[in-house]
Amino acid sequence: MRPHKKVITELFNERSQYLIPLFQRGYVWTLNNHVDPLWQDLIERVDALDTYIQDTKKVGENKLRPLRKHFLGTIVVTEAKGGSTNVINAREVIDGQQRLTTLQILL
Repeated sequence: MRPHKKVITELFNERSQYLIPLFQRGYVWTLNNHVDPLWQDLIERVDALDTYIQDTKKVGENKLRPLRKHFLGTIVVTEAKGGSTNVINAREVIDGQQRLTTLQILL
């Protein structure tokens, strides 16, 4: 297995079906303790990106500090065993199921 860094939009833009193996726990995130903090982080990053874009129009990108990125956490997926190659790729979610599922719901 070779790790690759990707932005989250790359995961969602791929034509892949994400499967949750039976050994994974069920979805347990709650709105107040998990979903809302993640959503607030995403809103903060979108607002910061908007401000950065507006500021670059005024002063140019070279005069600004680089925009801080948000580390979502590790999501590990692998090719599903026994998947057919003539259909949509099937991938098993090994780690990050809670975040990946939540983002699919939110976005």
